[in-house]
Amino acid sequence: MKKHARLTDASVAFGCFLFAFFMLNSANAYAQNQAKNGWFVGGSYLFKNVVNGDFNDTKVFYGEDEIDDIPDLEDGTGFAGFAGYRSGRTAIEMGYERAQMDKWSSLLGPGEANWNAINFDVKVHFLQKQRVQPFGLIGMTFPWLSIKDSEIYYTYDDAINLRDLSVAGGIGMNVGGGLAFYPSHRWRVSADILYRLGSFGKSGGDKVDERISFNGYASKVSLAYTF
Repeated sequence: MKKHARLTDASVAFGCFLFAFFMLNSANAYAQNQAKNGWFVGGSYLFKNVVNGDFNDTKVFYGEDEIDDIPDLEDGTGFAGFAGYRSGRTAIEMGYERAQMDKWSSLLGPGEANWNAINFDVKVHFLQKQRVQPFGLIGMTFPWLSIKDSEIYYTYDDAINLRDLSVAGGIGMNVGGGLAFYPSHRWRVSADILYRLGSFGKSGGDKVDERISFNGYASKVSLAYTF
C-alpha cells in the first residue's frame, strides 16, 4: 500500500526513461540545443515523497509534561523551488521542498504531516552535446517535520491536550540521478529520483537522546530556466 515502489510507479519511471532516450536518438545535437552555462532558477513537482526509518509507529518520547508520538507516514506529494549555477558538466543547486503526507498512529489515529527540507546538491551531467543529458546527483539535506496533533501535553489541572509536533534538527545525504532534456539552450525539463538517509535531533523542541532516523526516496519532474 505504501513505502514500496508500486508496479505503476515503476511503469511511469520506465516510460519516462524510454521517452527521454527516444528524444535523444531522434534529436539533432546542434550547438544551440546544448545547456547554457550560468545561473538558473526553477520549480519541481514531487509526485512521490517517501519517508521511512523510525517513522513507522514504533517510537514514543516521554517528557516531564508531554508525550511525543512519532507516527507512521504515508507517501506524499509536494512542490519545490530551486536555484543554482552550471559550468560545463557540473551544476551546483540549492532548493527548498515541501510535501504533504498523511500519518497514522496506533496511539492517536490518523492525521496530516508536512515534510520540509533545504537541499544542497551537486549534479554531474553526461553527453553534454546532446539534448538529453543523464546526470548523477549527490548532496546534503536539512529537513524538518510538522506533524498535526502528535504531541500529548498536560496542563496544570491534569487535562490532556493535543498539539502539533515539530521534529527538527535534521541532517542527511542525497544520492540519485536522472535525465535532463534541453529543448533550447536556456530551458531544461528534467526527471530524477533521489534516495536520502539521515536523522533528526529534536522532537517537540527538545533534544532527543536517541536520534530519529529517516530514509526514503523522492521522485520529481522539474522545469528550469538559465539566464
